[in-house]
Amino acid sequence: LLDCFFVPFLSQGNHTPTVRSSLISPTSRSEIDPTAQATYSRLQSLRHLCRSRDGNRCVITHQQGHVPTRGRRRQISSQPSVHLECAHIIPHSLNQAGAGGHLADDKTVLWRILNMFDPGVSLLLQGERIDGPANAMMLYPELHSRFGLLHWYLEEVPGGGGGDDDEAVYVFCRSRGAPLLPLHCMPAGPGGTVRFTRMDGSRTELPSRRLLAVHRACAKILEVAGAAEYVEDLLDEFED
Repeated sequence: LLDCFFVPFLSQGNHTPTVRSSLISPTSRSEIDPTAQATYSRLQSLRHLCRSRDGNRCVITHQQGHVPTRGRRRQISSQPSVHLECAHIIPHSLNQAGAGGHLADDKTVLWRILNMFDPGVSLLLQGERIDGPANAMMLYPELHSRFGLLHWYLEEVPGGGGGDDDEAVYVFCRSRGAPLLPLHCMPAGPGGTVRFTRMDGSRTELPSRRLLAVHRACAKILEVAGAAEYVEDLLDEFED
């Protein structure tokens, strides 16, 4: 379980891949792999949807994100802004196909294990669905990294969202033994709560309850097994 699931999950979970826009310029477009072009467009669209849905702020700390200035006059605000990242709940790269358009054997095993946490959950993430707004949220970079390493997770408050799909309330939980977070990464909500809602009034999907529950289950298993340090040591060895 550690080698086949947690090592690849953690190694890919603390970042969302991007394709630099300069690589997709008109002069080089014909030289770029069509798959890379499609991935770039999909991730750009995902970031736009999540930034609008989440009010261009970190869903945990409510820090305001930088306002894109291309094609518009720079807006002056008294509130300092920060760089935000569009973070996947289940890592994007786990669904990347290899040669021939098929998943490698190790990734196939990983998805089988993932379905053990919630039977059928992989159907929510098949193909391009893994880059849908139900699998993403705007986070401050350090929170994104720690989320991918399972250092923290969200525990849903039953009935906290009023019983509908327009909002949901969670408690921010730090995994036992995980490094302490700095103050600027702490939840802004009362009592450490995190409320998901559509800040733009759209019908864009909120972060999926099922996917957040799978992430929470992964964090708790690693926590109970006391294996988090072992997995991170392995990852450090791979990086070296």
